Amino acid sequence: MIAFGASIQGAEAYQRYAEPGVRLAAEPDSAVYPFASVEPLARTYNLILDAAAERDDLEALVLVHSHTEITDSAFCAKVRSALRDPDVAVVGCAGAMGVSGIAWWEGKVVAGQLEHAYEEFGGGSFPAYSWTSRERPPAEVEAVDGQLLALSPWAVRNLRFDEGLILNYGFEVDFCLQARAAGLVHLAPDRAVHVAVAGGCNEVAQLDDGVTP
Repeated sequence: MIAFGASIQGAEAYQRYAEPGVRLAAEPDSAVYPFASVEPLARTYNLILDAAAERDDLEALVLVHSHTEITDSAFCAKVRSALRDPDVAVVGCAGAMGVSGIAWWEGKVVAGQLEHAYEEFGGGSFPAYSWTSRERPPAEVEAVDGQLLALSPWAVRNLRFDEGLILNYGFEVDFCLQARAAGLVHLAPDRAVHVAVAGGCNEVAQLDDGVTP
Protein backbone atom coordinates (compact mmCIF):
# COMPACT_ATOMS: atom_id res chain seq x y z
CA MET A 1 0.00 0.00 0.00
CA ILE A 2 1.36 3.42 -0.97
CA ALA A 3 0.28 6.18 1.41
CA PHE A 4 0.19 9.92 0.82
CA GLY A 5 0.67 12.69 3.35
CA ALA A 6 0.50 16.47 3.26
CA SER A 7 1.01 19.30 5.71
CA ILE A 8 -1.87 21.66 4.93
CA GLN A 9 -0.39 25.12 5.34
CA GLY A 10 -3.12 26.66 3.22
CA ALA A 11 -6.46 24.93 2.60
CA GLU A 12 -6.99 26.67 -0.74
CA ALA A 13 -3.62 25.60 -2.09
CA TYR A 14 -4.10 22.03 -0.88
CA GLN A 15 -7.55 21.79 -2.49
CA ARG A 16 -6.29 23.28 -5.75
CA TYR A 17 -3.04 21.38 -6.17
CA ALA A 18 -2.13 18.58 -3.78
CA GLU A 19 -5.56 17.06 -3.24
CA PRO A 20 -6.46 16.56 -6.95
CA GLY A 21 -3.01 15.13 -7.59
CA VAL A 22 -3.25 12.66 -4.74
CA ARG A 23 -6.74 11.69 -5.86
CA LEU A 24 -5.39 10.97 -9.35
CA ALA A 25 -2.37 9.00 -8.20
CA ALA A 26 -3.82 7.12 -5.24
CA GLU A 27 -4.86 3.49 -5.51
CA PRO A 28 -8.08 2.10 -3.99
CA ASP A 29 -6.27 0.96 -0.83
CA SER A 30 -4.04 4.03 -0.46
CA ALA A 31 -4.13 5.72 2.93
CA VAL A 32 -4.14 9.53 2.83
CA TYR A 33 -2.94 11.64 5.74
CA PRO A 34 -3.85 15.32 5.19
CA PHE A 35 -2.67 16.84 8.46
CA ALA A 36 -3.27 20.44 9.48
CA SER A 37 0.06 22.20 9.69
CA VAL A 38 1.81 22.24 13.06
CA GLU A 39 4.94 24.39 13.09
CA PRO A 40 7.61 23.62 12.30
CA LEU A 41 6.90 21.63 9.14
CA ALA A 42 9.13 18.85 10.45
CA ARG A 43 6.70 18.30 13.34
CA THR A 44 3.73 17.76 11.00
CA TYR A 45 5.74 15.43 8.79
CA ASN A 46 6.86 13.42 11.82
CA LEU A 47 3.25 13.00 12.92
CA ILE A 48 2.45 11.69 9.44
CA LEU A 49 5.42 9.32 9.59
CA ASP A 50 4.23 8.04 12.98
CA ALA A 51 0.78 7.30 11.56
CA ALA A 52 2.11 5.61 8.42
CA ALA A 53 4.67 3.56 10.35
CA GLU A 54 1.85 1.66 12.05
CA ARG A 55 0.74 0.17 8.73
CA ASP A 56 2.07 -3.35 8.24
CA ASP A 57 1.24 -3.18 4.54
CA LEU A 58 3.16 0.06 3.86
CA GLU A 59 5.15 0.05 0.60
CA ALA A 60 5.96 3.77 0.50
CA LEU A 61 4.91 7.10 1.93
CA VAL A 62 4.72 10.08 -0.42
CA LEU A 63 4.93 13.49 1.26
CA VAL A 64 3.40 16.14 -0.98
CA HIS A 65 3.70 19.89 -0.51
CA SER A 66 0.38 21.74 -0.55
CA HIS A 67 1.44 23.46 -3.80
CA THR A 68 2.48 20.19 -5.45
CA GLU A 69 0.20 18.43 -7.92
CA ILE A 70 0.89 14.90 -9.14
CA THR A 71 -0.30 14.56 -12.73
CA ASP A 72 0.74 10.99 -13.51
CA SER A 73 -1.89 8.27 -13.07
CA ALA A 74 0.93 5.67 -13.08
CA PHE A 75 2.70 7.43 -10.21
CA CYS A 76 2.36 4.57 -7.71
CA ALA A 77 3.80 2.01 -10.10
CA LYS A 78 6.80 4.23 -10.70
CA VAL A 79 7.33 4.80 -6.98
CA ARG A 80 7.37 1.02 -6.48
CA SER A 81 9.94 0.67 -9.26
CA ALA A 82 12.15 3.36 -7.78
CA LEU A 83 12.03 1.88 -4.27
CA ARG A 84 12.40 -1.74 -5.32
CA ASP A 85 16.08 -1.63 -4.39
CA PRO A 86 16.30 -1.96 -0.56
CA ASP A 87 19.26 0.44 -0.58
CA VAL A 88 17.06 3.30 -1.82
CA ALA A 89 15.42 5.29 0.98
CA VAL A 90 14.22 8.53 -0.62
CA VAL A 91 13.06 9.42 -4.13
CA GLY A 92 12.38 12.97 -5.32
CA CYS A 93 11.72 14.98 -8.47
CA ALA A 94 15.09 16.73 -8.44
CA GLY A 95 18.21 16.65 -6.35
CA ALA A 96 21.93 17.23 -6.28
CA MET A 97 25.36 15.80 -5.53
CA GLY A 98 28.07 17.79 -3.80
CA VAL A 99 25.59 19.26 -1.31
CA SER A 100 27.40 21.42 1.26
CA GLY A 101 24.47 23.13 2.98
CA ILE A 102 20.70 23.52 3.03
CA ALA A 103 20.79 25.07 -0.46
CA TRP A 104 21.06 21.70 -2.17
CA TRP A 105 20.56 23.30 -5.61
CA GLU A 106 24.03 24.86 -5.31
CA GLY A 107 25.46 21.39 -5.78
CA LYS A 108 25.58 19.33 -8.98
CA VAL A 109 21.90 19.43 -9.91
CA VAL A 110 20.08 16.39 -11.26
CA ALA A 111 16.72 17.20 -12.82
CA GLY A 112 14.65 16.20 -15.81
CA GLN A 113 12.20 18.21 -17.88
CA LEU A 114 11.37 20.95 -15.40
CA GLU A 115 10.14 24.46 -15.85
CA HIS A 116 9.07 27.29 -13.57
CA ALA A 117 5.87 28.99 -14.69
CA TYR A 118 4.06 31.95 -13.18
CA GLU A 119 0.42 32.94 -13.32
CA GLU A 120 1.15 36.51 -12.23
CA PHE A 121 1.40 39.36 -14.73
CA GLY A 122 -0.10 37.34 -17.56
CA GLY A 123 1.85 34.18 -16.88
CA GLY A 124 4.98 32.73 -18.43
CA SER A 125 7.61 30.09 -17.85
CA PHE A 126 11.32 29.37 -18.05
CA PRO A 127 13.46 26.24 -17.60
CA ALA A 128 14.11 25.28 -14.00
CA TYR A 129 17.71 25.62 -12.81
CA SER A 130 18.54 27.47 -16.02
CA TRP A 131 21.36 29.23 -14.17
CA THR A 132 23.34 25.99 -13.91
CA SER A 133 24.09 22.82 -15.85
CA ARG A 134 21.88 19.82 -15.05
CA GLU A 135 22.58 16.12 -15.10
CA ARG A 136 19.89 13.88 -16.51
CA PRO A 137 18.18 11.48 -14.11
CA PRO A 138 17.74 8.82 -12.94
CA ALA A 139 20.79 9.33 -10.76
CA GLU A 140 22.00 8.91 -7.22
CA VAL A 141 21.97 12.20 -5.31
CA GLU A 142 22.81 13.35 -1.80
CA ALA A 143 19.61 15.33 -1.26
CA VAL A 144 16.31 15.79 -3.07
CA ASP A 145 13.80 18.61 -3.45
CA GLY A 146 11.42 18.68 -0.49
CA GLN A 147 8.40 19.53 -2.66
CA LEU A 148 7.77 15.79 -3.07
CA LEU A 149 9.42 12.99 -1.12
CA ALA A 150 8.71 9.30 -1.67
CA LEU A 151 10.02 7.39 1.36
CA SER A 152 10.70 3.69 1.76
CA PRO A 153 9.14 1.80 4.69
CA TRP A 154 12.59 1.68 6.33
CA ALA A 155 12.86 5.48 6.14
CA VAL A 156 9.35 5.92 7.56
CA ARG A 157 10.09 3.70 10.54
CA ASN A 158 13.68 4.68 11.28
CA LEU A 159 14.19 8.34 10.36
CA ARG A 160 12.57 11.56 11.54
CA PHE A 161 12.69 15.17 10.39
CA ASP A 162 14.61 17.59 12.60
CA GLU A 163 12.04 19.62 14.53
CA GLY A 164 14.76 22.05 15.55
CA LEU A 165 14.65 23.54 12.04
CA ILE A 166 12.00 26.05 13.06
CA LEU A 167 12.27 28.15 9.88
CA ASN A 168 11.41 25.11 7.71
CA TYR A 169 14.59 25.38 5.64
CA GLY A 170 16.82 22.38 5.04
CA PHE A 171 14.48 19.75 6.47
CA GLU A 172 14.78 17.57 3.36
CA VAL A 173 18.57 17.86 3.24
CA ASP A 174 18.90 16.80 6.87
CA PHE A 175 16.55 13.86 6.31
CA CYS A 176 18.44 12.68 3.24
CA LEU A 177 21.79 12.97 4.99
CA GLN A 178 20.44 10.81 7.83
CA ALA A 179 19.55 8.15 5.30
CA ARG A 180 22.92 8.47 3.61
CA ALA A 181 24.69 8.05 6.94
CA ALA A 182 22.87 4.70 7.20
CA GLY A 183 24.31 3.67 3.83
CA LEU A 184 21.17 4.25 1.77
CA VAL A 185 21.01 6.30 -1.41
CA HIS A 186 18.52 8.81 -2.79
CA LEU A 187 17.37 9.09 -6.37
CA ALA A 188 16.10 11.87 -8.59
CA PRO A 189 13.64 10.50 -11.15
CA ASP A 190 13.40 11.60 -14.75
CA ARG A 191 10.70 14.22 -15.13
CA ALA A 192 8.95 16.90 -13.14
CA VAL A 193 7.54 20.35 -13.80
CA HIS A 194 7.66 23.05 -11.17
CA VAL A 195 5.04 25.75 -11.56
CA ALA A 196 5.25 28.77 -9.29
CA VAL A 197 1.96 30.60 -8.85
CA ALA A 198 0.81 33.59 -6.86
CA GLY A 199 1.05 32.71 -3.21
CA GLY A 200 3.44 29.81 -3.54
CA CYS A 201 5.13 27.18 -5.65
CA ASN A 202 3.11 24.50 -7.39
CA GLU A 203 5.01 21.46 -8.55
CA VAL A 204 3.46 19.21 -11.18
CA ALA A 205 5.27 15.93 -10.67
CA GLN A 206 5.75 12.94 -12.93
CA LEU A 207 8.02 9.95 -12.41
CA ASP A 208 9.40 7.93 -15.29
CA ASP A 209 9.77 4.16 -15.30
CA GLY A 210 13.06 2.39 -14.79
CA VAL A 211 14.54 4.51 -12.00
CA THR A 212 17.72 2.81 -10.81
CA PRO A 213 20.59 3.79 -8.48
